[in-house]
Amino acid sequence: MPAAPDAATAPEVTPDTLSYAAAPAGWTARVLRRFQPGTAGFFLLVALLAGAAAWGAWKGILYRDRKAFEACSQSNGVNPITFNHAPSRGALRHLARLPGGPWLLVLDWPAAEGLGASAAIGTVKTDLIFVGRDVDADALLVELARPDSGLKAL
Repeated sequence: MPAAPDAATAPEVTPDTLSYAAAPAGWTARVLRRFQPGTAGFFLLVALLAGAAAWGAWKGILYRDRKAFEACSQSNGVNPITFNHAPSRGALRHLARLPGGPWLLVLDWPAAEGLGASAAIGTVKTDLIFVGRDVDADALLVELARPDSGLKAL
């Protein structure tokens, strides 16, 4: 077993020996210095974080619109699309994003649900709409007759 050094042979410790301020900066300090406020790295970091947040919000909106569409409609992937419940604006936004349109729509929801759905249907671009028994066709025609509706002709 080696002998323990005695006090006379131990190196002298001075404040300069333990001066951490004089030590070279590590890689973390060099990297963090690039992202301090006011630098180009900080601006890039903020822009990347804002872009990621916007992309995540957009994906969340698409997901909610798809779920709203699936909740109120029924389709086998081809025409027609049947709305068994009054569609929300999110469901109609999803319908507008579907490839392969214009779509044949069958509107067959209970009369109690369709109070504001007529105004929403007027924004859909479609060629043909079939109306079920309980749907208020008069209110639907008023909305579809507007010049900014999605129908080409009534």
